[in-house]
Amino acid sequence: MLPQRGLFKVYELEEDATGGEKVVVTKKEFIDDKWITNIKEYPINEYYKEN
Repeated sequence: MLPQRGLFKVYELEEDATGGEKVVVTKKEFIDDKWITNIKEYPINEYYKEN
């Protein structure tokens, strides 16, 4: 929460596993009044490891 601005979103993480073999992870961060977006792809079996 910032004075004069109230509550607003500063971080967002989206996981897209619709392709079946890969997971596309989109990370968005609000830094210095700008949205910074990072997109990475992982193999689905590596991203969702079961112990």
